[in-house]
Amino acid sequence: MRFFVLLFSLALLLMTNSVTTFAQQGDDEESTLIVYSSVSQLLAGDVTIGISIPEMQQTIDHFTPDWAVVGIGTRTHAQGNGELMPMGTVDHVHYWWVDPSSETQAAVVDLAPVMALADADATPTSVMDFEPEFPFVAISVADPDEALVFEAQSADNLHEWIISTLAETDITLAGLSVTGDFGAVSTTVGYNLPTTGVDTSGVYANTDYFHFADYEPAAWTMSGFYVRDPELQTVVSTAERPVHLHGFQPDVMIGGHIASAVVENLTLTVYPLDNVIQTRDDAAA
Repeated sequence: MRFFVLLFSLALLLMTNSVTTFAQQGDDEESTLIVYSSVSQLLAGDVTIGISIPEMQQTIDHFTPDWAVVGIGTRTHAQGNGELMPMGTVDHVHYWWVDPSSETQAAVVDLAPVMALADADATPTSVMDFEPEFPFVAISVADPDEALVFEAQSADNLHEWIISTLAETDITLAGLSVTGDFGAVSTTVGYNLPTTGVDTSGVYANTDYFHFADYEPAAWTMSGFYVRDPELQTVVSTAERPVHLHGFQPDVMIGGHIASAVVENLTLTVYPLDNVIQTRDDAAA
């Protein structure tokens, strides 16, 4: 297995509401966003070298075992890209992955190694022939006691509802967990992200790189991020898109990147984040 040396980057800012300092290392007592690479690097063509699950797990193992984990990511170009959703707690993370090569182009499997699974009902739905690697992955590790919970009975646009709801708070950066019933949901699944990069003006519009799907009403589980600061948006999202979500239908295990969603009812759990760390394989820097 390729050995990755993680370097703490000085390129990202430590965010604590309006206080800004440079971050050299994480604080295990602070709710933290840990990012390997960035969305902007991924879309620029940095899709061939990635971090493995054991290496990613090593970066979060220093946190309190029952702290909440939510995230997003994708696999390398050679491994078919797809959409990643780390979910769980520090001591038990599922790495849900949307497989673009599956029959539905959207089947969800758990990439977590069997040895890392803590209970019998979490057995992976497939066995990988080679270890998955992620050229981009973002994981928030947060104190669940600091989480805020919001509910909605209906909303025409999930992303806009989250933005308007959190605009009324002092939260500038947060991990998001969404569960509930939805009407029409549209998704994309990256399957061929090129090493030459993607035109970011129409990043989720090119069928050469993404599969598209529209779903009828169903229950969904989603994870992702809210980023108010424009300078950080391109780290875990794209410019002028404060909310980035991946999700799946737990009843049938299909999903993808959430392009749009109509809310019938939902529970939004928000994990405010105080610290940001960007790590990068030094061979790819």
